[in-house]
Amino acid sequence: MLTYLVRRLLLFVPSLLGASLLIFVLMRVVPGDIAEILVFQAGTEASEVQREQIQQLRSELRLDLPVLVQYGEWLARAARGDFGYSYTQRQPVFEILAERVPRSMELALLTLVLAVIWAIPS
Repeated sequence: MLTYLVRRLLLFVPSLLGASLLIFVLMRVVPGDIAEILVFQAGTEASEVQREQIQQLRSELRLDLPVLVQYGEWLARAARGDFGYSYTQRQPVFEILAERVPRSMELALLTLVLAVIWAIPS
């Protein structure tokens, strides 16, 4: 039983890395990026000034680097607990997670309890 548990835990790491890489690459492949969203929030037509703002913002956010370099930097920051900044909610992602994880764990625990209660009579 212990070897099974260790093996499953060792398989968890590559699965987590693979899923994070897939999601990271897919988010970079879709049209548009956060720089365009931030500049074009008002829904205005593209102008030369806005194009320069987009290029400057992409440079600041390091979106001008190759995708694998971006992923490596993101992975290194995520390993240290720095998940970045949410531009839509205007606060660090860690604060958003700290606020929402307890509620999610409470819901997951309740779901587990209900599933066990439902499964025992079967």
